[in-house]
Amino acid sequence: MTPKRRHALIIVLALVMTLLPAQAIAGFAQTTDEAQRQANKEVALKFYAAVNGELNDLHDVVASDVIDHSPVPGQPPGPEGIIQAFLVLRGAFPDWQVRWYEIVSEGDLVVARGIGSGVHQGNLYGIPGTGKPVAIDGTNVFRIRDGMIVERWEALDVLGALMQIGFLPPMPGLELASAVKETDLVPIPVGATPAPASSFAGDTEANKELVRRYYDAFNAGDTAALDQLLAADIVNLQPAMGLAAGAEGIKQLVTAYKTGFPDGQISIVDLVAEGDAVAANLAFSGTQQGLFAGIPPTNKRVEGVRMVAVWHVADGKLVQYWPVVDNLGLLTQLGLIPAFSPPAATPGAGAGASPVA
Repeated sequence: MTPKRRHALIIVLALVMTLLPAQAIAGFAQTTDEAQRQANKEVALKFYAAVNGELNDLHDVVASDVIDHSPVPGQPPGPEGIIQAFLVLRGAFPDWQVRWYEIVSEGDLVVARGIGSGVHQGNLYGIPGTGKPVAIDGTNVFRIRDGMIVERWEALDVLGALMQIGFLPPMPGLELASAVKETDLVPIPVGATPAPASSFAGDTEANKELVRRYYDAFNAGDTAALDQLLAADIVNLQPAMGLAAGAEGIKQLVTAYKTGFPDGQISIVDLVAEGDAVAANLAFSGTQQGLFAGIPPTNKRVEGVRMVAVWHVADGKLVQYWPVVDNLGLLTQLGLIPAFSPPAATPGAGAGASPVA
């Protein structure tokens, strides 16, 4: 097309847009947003298909200059670094599989929550195989542009894995008492088309504001304000051991953090809303000046501890909560657990090695 024709086409399109009713323009924008949302979800599902199968396929969905905000120690940059991290995991859990149960997408962000499981058969951070089964929660946040993942954040309950294989003793306040079992959940099949946002109901901006108010109350230690935000019977899908059910348990959680870290603050990196769900990408910082999860004050400061939570909203209240917290990173920063370095990927495993069925 010649420059003159292109210029004429632009003028015609501009005139058409000025003549279109506002409703038609809004409808067009909504359709475009929904198409982008679905396309980004499909990129995320391709990532998980590679994680469970052919790791080299990550090159098809991960940009060469990807920024991984949650690398394992010593992880190289780019897609090869992410592949290496999963090779190390496969070395410890040859049958490792991840099942994803919810994907929330908005704009260029996708948040997915799921459960990874396998039997500890090989070296995990220098710990020989124990033959014990492990199931841990994990949440990934992706930024996707032009069909490629350009940024990645991950919150993974590695501390829970270390307790499950018996390397660490149970830690009251940090040991999770899962309120759900994998058999109670319906996984999203890899390769399936995720449910569109139109199958859900919700005012996404109002829902985001509700979640912001929760973290404002958390940072202020204002548990009374939580009564206006939390449904009395809110379901916490990953409560710490010993917490009460419902809103009372979440208020106990806030009190525990503010007692242990009086200056503790949760920063919101991103909020991603779709339908009645709001996924929060978070970072926690504070100085441990009080008793926390049975740990006496260390007077040490933690910075940027990764937290990702998925909330659900109904009738103006928060009704479901699935948090994942990097408690291993928190304890490492407090000096209570030495920093782990992963072993080298198993020789001969190869990026394309498939997990044991």
